[in-house]
Order: sequence, then C-alpha cells, then structure tokens
Amino acid sequence: GTIGVAGNLTNTATGIGGFTVTGNTVDFNGAVQNIGTFTFNNLTASGTGDKTATGNLTVNGVLNIDASRILNMGTNTLSGAALTTSGTGTLRTQNTSATPLPTGRTWSMQVNYDLSTGGQTVMAGTYSNLRLANTSGTQTASGDLSVTATLTNLSGSTLNMSTFALSATAISNLGATIRTQNTSATPLPTGITIGGTVNYDAAAGGQTIRPNTYFNLTMGNTSGTQTATAALSPSGTLTTTAGGTLNMSTFA
Repeated sequence: GTIGVAGNLTNTATGIGGFTVTGNTVDFNGAVQNIGTFTFNNLTASGTGDKTATGNLTVNGVLNIDASRILNMGTNTLSGAALTTSGTGTLRTQNTSATPLPTGRTWSMQVNYDLSTGGQTVMAGTYSNLRLANTSGTQTASGDLSVTATLTNLSGSTLNMSTFALSATAISNLGATIRTQNTSATPLPTGITIGGTVNYDAAAGGQTIRPNTYFNLTMGNTSGTQTATAALSPSGTLTTTAGGTLNMSTFA
C-alpha cells in the first residue's frame, strides 16, 4: 500500500509513527518537506513543494520524483542495492564521498551534482539529463557515463572523465572543460557541437580525437600521438602540448 506524508518526517526507534514500511510506498505529498534518515521500500516525492533529505536515505525499491519536484540530498548519501527510478523531476546532491548515489543505475529524472566548488564523484550510470552545476573545481567520473538527453557542464566547471567513456546526445559546455584520458576508439560522442574546452590529455597520447564541432580543442599529451579520425576545425583555439604529436592522417 501507500503511506502519504504531508509534513516532515523524523526517524525514531519505533519507526514512522508505528507504520511498517516494508513492501510499502511512502509518498511525501505535501508542500516543502524534510525527510529524515530512513530505509524505504518505494519512495515518492510529489505534492506542491520540494523535499530535502536531512540524513542518509536508502531506497530498496523505486525512487519516484514527480515532474517539477526536487529531492535535494544535500551532503547526505542515497543508497539502495536494488534501487530503480521513475518520474521526471530532479535529484540534487552536494555529497563529496566516493558514493553519493548508487552506481550503475538508470536515472529517469534529471540528476544535478551541484556543489559549487566541485570535488564530487559522478557515478557511473545512464542519465536522462545530467547537470554538473559546480562553478569551480572538478567533478570526476567513477565509470562510463551515458546521457540520453543533455549533459550540462556549467561555466567554470571541469568534468574529468579519466579513462572512462562518455556518450551523450547533446552537450552544453560553454565556459567549461571536459577532460578525457580514455584510449578507446570512442572516448566521447561523435557528430555533436561541444562548446568550451575539450582536453584529450592522456600524458602518453594514444587517443582517438572524435569528429565533433569543437570550440577550444586541447591535446594535453606530453608524449606519444593523438590521432584524428576526421577533419578538425575548432572555432576557438587548437592547442598542442610540447612533446606531444597530433596526427591528422589524411584529414584537413
């Protein structure tokens, strides 16, 4: 069944007002609400206001965030070994641990990693919309990221993909930086426009430069060779690093 909660919820030794949540859905359906530390089966954020976690949350079933609703985890963690998602609202996190959210999940809602100074781990998974809202510092991927709609990287932000792959339908990266040290044939998506700066910076080179429309394009390798797979014509600045080679092959 469903337990509707219209006010704030604080966990106590006796549970939620005597209710048993095992197998149930708890629906926070009021205005602005606080959610205390608890383990839920299914958790829904609905109603007329946004929800704020005041402690760590565990969801072992479905996390649903209704359209136009926000669940702000703050600096707390969200976990759940079998967590799945539904709804098209927004999930926010400012947690700087290695596991702010579960890894390897498919997120139906927009997910915002939005600690302004960065330093967050972006968990591997499939996102609908992924927003990195730090205006300084670096957010670092923990694994491959797949974004089925838009990846937004705010001005001043850096996303470091490390050796992992990034796929996305669209990327908004104005005034921001995306770094990759991936040496596979597909480190980044292809055939899209990427503003800001993209830095292929595996120190030893050996990277494939994907055919995209770039603004600033940087080869950060200090040895070895980066290899283009199509013509490159960044509209801003093409930068190569001393000691590194860019091989354009037969392309212009």
